[in-house]
Amino acid sequence: NALRGIDVNVIQIGSTTMGKPYGFAPEQNCGTMYYTIQFKSANEKQFGDFADGFVPTPKSQISRSLGLDNRVEGCWVGDDLTKPLGDTSERMLSAALNYMDTGTCPQVSPASFNTMPLNSDSPALKDHRSPLRTEAIHVEIN
Repeated sequence: NALRGIDVNVIQIGSTTMGKPYGFAPEQNCGTMYYTIQFKSANEKQFGDFADGFVPTPKSQISRSLGLDNRVEGCWVGDDLTKPLGDTSERMLSAALNYMDTGTCPQVSPASFNTMPLNSDSPALKDHRSPLRTEAIHVEIN
């Protein structure tokens, strides 16, 4: 949302995001910790109404006023956990590379959005690196 507010052309490949334009900070009261909504974020153009997420939308349906709604130029593409991370034949990466080259989205079939069982045979699930372990502060609580 922030990039779109300063007219950076953002392309979204995938499905609707989970919106969270609200901020929380812990407040203690009588021994109980509460996380209440304390602020709503907005971009430079004052758009912050994306509680339902951002939706990948064909370029022809995008508002001329970039950053003022939850529709983002891009392609609907289902997740593909059957390929290893970085495999150019994986659905989302393939769609992104194609969109960069041609500006067109692949045909979407309802089957591409079917859920697949998560199991250890999926190459994408074998990468056990966690971004949270490398770029976050962890405090042990005993």
